Amino acid sequence: MVAPAKQTGLLKAGEQSAFGSGDCPRYELHSKDFLLKVGAMSGKVAAGIALVVLLLVGGYLLVNRGHPRPSVTATLRITVTPGDQLDFVAGQASSAPFKFMISKEAGVPPALARNLEVKTVPDSSVLEVKVRVMSRDEGQRFAHGFVETLQNLCGKGVQLTLADQSVH
Repeated sequence: MVAPAKQTGLLKAGEQSAFGSGDCPRYELHSKDFLLKVGAMSGKVAAGIALVVLLLVGGYLLVNRGHPRPSVTATLRITVTPGDQLDFVAGQASSAPFKFMISKEAGVPPALARNLEVKTVPDSSVLEVKVRVMSRDEGQRFAHGFVETLQNLCGKGVQLTLADQSVH
């Protein structure tokens, strides 16, 4: 808080100030004390702003770089017999229960299995499946258990055969 300043009459008789008549008193601030207090307050405010900026930048970096991104893609091509069951098998492979089962079977986090991409190859009875995982080992485990788990889910009316697999 600024100490009370002493009152001075800086206007001459009959002069008008911006605030009205010449009877309005003006205050003189002791410039040295005032500048020291303003300087101290500005330093505290600047330190507070710097702290907020550092917290925001740190939070941004933590959120965007705190979680490793999957770097390996496992791609499977599965032949479906009979071919007219391709859409049924694709629906089963895209279902939430299957994604949960395969994540448990392969030891892959469920969040990665949720990003499973299932596509049918046009003019064929081939199903293409892609999933991004953290390591080649996870990709191999995922590929190994995929066909067997999907076969169990689809039943004996459909025969699934692994035509091709790549983990890169």
